[in-house]
Amino acid sequence: MRSIKQALNEQEIVVGLTIQHICTPWVAKLYADAGADGIKLQLFIADVLCSTQHPGLPDLRKIELSSEEWKEVLLYAKQFSPALLADVFDEQSADLAEEYVDAYSIHASDLGNPFLLKHVAQKGKPMLLYVG
Repeated sequence: MRSIKQALNEQEIVVGLTIQHICTPWVAKLYADAGADGIKLQLFIADVLCSTQHPGLPDLRKIELSSEEWKEVLLYAKQFSPALLADVFDEQSADLAEEYVDAYSIHASDLGNPFLLKHVAQKGKPMLLYVG
């Protein structure tokens, strides 16, 4: 199996499933079956991502997956994808993904979050930083 570094150096296709997609095992398999060399999933915990006063919090809660649902998605995606990445927005999501992912990505909105950056960096896996 190729490493994430090899896949990225070879400019292969990594499909990013955002929170707008319904992340189920079959969606991850669909992209892997379509020939994606990697899958990037956005993991988040709604109550950590937003303030309780944020008007979008109820909508995020509706699409949020439980830890058990994420484990099922991550395990399934790992079976069908040569490289699995997690776009994490909080430390708990990074911890949940650790066992399954080859690399992490950090959203541009969290580049100023030294606690998350340090937490993810300490895991010793490649970390992609988004700037836009």
